[in-house]
Amino acid sequence: MSALMASGGGGYVVDLVQREVKSLLQSALDAALCVVRANATVLEGLGAHLEEKGKLEGEELQAWLKLVVAPAELSLFIQGKDEPVVPPQPVPVKQLQHSI
Repeated sequence: MSALMASGGGGYVVDLVQREVKSLLQSALDAALCVVRANATVLEGLGAHLEEKGKLEGEELQAWLKLVVAPAELSLFIQGKDEPVVPPQPVPVKQLQHSI
C-alpha cells in the first residue's frame, strides 16, 4: 500500500478501500440484523424456555431450530447483491409456543 501512496494517488486508493470495507461491513451488519429480526420470536421463545427449564436439547431443540428462517436479505447479501427488502414481521411468541 505504501508504494501506491508514494505514487501520488495513494490517498485516493486508501479512501476508496476504506469506503468499500465500510460498505461491506455495513451490508453484513444489515443482513445479520435482518436474520435476528426475522427470528426475534424464536429467540424470545428460546430465551423464555431456557429461563424456565435451564436446558434445551434433542428433539425439543430440533423443533425450535426448524422455526428459524433465513430472510431474503441474507440470500441477497451472500450473492453480493445490495437490494433493500421490506423487513419481515415477527410471529407472536404465544403463537410459536402453541406450535411446539
